[in-house]
Amino acid sequence: MSHRTIKAIGLMALMVTPLIAGCGLRGDLKTPPPIFGEDKRTDAQKAEAQKAIDAARERKIRKDAEE
Repeated sequence: MSHRTIKAIGLMALMVTPLIAGCGLRGDLKTPPPIFGEDKRTDAQKAEAQKAIDAARERKIRKDAEE
């Protein structure tokens, strides 16, 4: 590839980067269920995961209230 082609590809990549970075879900992200098999976590592990999710949600609510 020529030097000019490499520069053009690099420039296009830099132009597309903000578009890619801006997409996605907003809010709390939840772990999807397993694709294959069943969820093998114990009840204690599930409760701990839910506790972490709730704590993160509370921190976000407090942060939003401060702003």
